[in-house]
Order: sequence, then structure tokens, then C-alpha cells
Amino acid sequence: KEAIFNFKQLTKLNSTSTAAYFQLGAIYADLRKFNKSIYYYNLSLKHNSFNTDAYINRGLSYSAINKLDEALSDYNNAIKK
Repeated sequence: KEAIFNFKQLTKLNSTSTAAYFQLGAIYADLRKFNKSIYYYNLSLKHNSFNTDAYINRGLSYSAINKLDEALSDYNNAIKK
């Protein structure tokens, strides 16, 4: 919970911090809160559309909630980047 708080504070200081959004996505994925995870990966990708790790991890979150078409799209985007 402390990490979530700290990364959210960082995004308030720097709203384009792709690393902070990425880490929030990873934390929520670890907590199995996949919709929140996807939300933060979306924000990370909004500011850096070339982040292949964000595409892969968002794809894993999509897979976890059985959104397989979205997952496949993310995996393909990761390959293209």
C-alpha cells in the first residue's frame, strides 16, 4: 500500500511519468486487480507508446480477465515496437 501511495504521489508531481504509471500497473497486476492494472498501463502507454513492456504486461492483464483479443493485440504491438 505504501508503494501505491508513493507512485500515485509521483504521478501528481509529474503527470507524464511513464515509469510511475507502469509500476502502478505492475503492482495492481500482482494484487490481481487487473482492471486497475490495465488502467495504469494505459496511462503509461499514453505517454510512451513505444514501451514494449507495458504492452506485454497489459496483454497479460487482459489475458487474466479473458479479454483475449485485446491481449493478442497488445502482444502484436509489442512485437512491432
